[in-house]
Amino acid sequence: ALNVVVDGAVTRRVGGKQELRDMIQEGLQNAGLGGAKTHVAALLTLTRTNIATGAMTRSKLALADLAGMGQQAQPEVNAAYKSLEEVLRALSAKQQRVPFRDHALTQVLQDCFGGSAKTLLLLCLPPENSHRSDSLRAITLASCGSW
Repeated sequence: ALNVVVDGAVTRRVGGKQELRDMIQEGLQNAGLGGAKTHVAALLTLTRTNIATGAMTRSKLALADLAGMGQQAQPEVNAAYKSLEEVLRALSAKQQRVPFRDHALTQVLQDCFGGSAKTLLLLCLPPENSHRSDSLRAITLASCGSW
């Protein structure tokens, strides 16, 4: 994920909680510009130094708000979901080749899967029956195994 270039992405150093909140809020607002919902990912690198030993600990936290999929979604949004599905299936099946490079979203989120990473998918599903097939697809995606 270190060498992924995403149009419109920005890198910022934040020094406190309020700056972090402001940055995430700005990203969420920008995601809806132009009337089309897009994916938003905030990739945080947290660094801590033990004052007594000088040992540095570095952790990564990825927060991703994925746009809704389905018939109304932009083709790019559905392509991202398809790629994410393929990655999660490959990881679940313990395949030798995991297709992280097939889409920018999966490249950016690659560090979230495997190794010592802890991953949680939180689904927010609409209650309407008109979204039933998309909701079932999302549930299937989230429950496809351990990765």
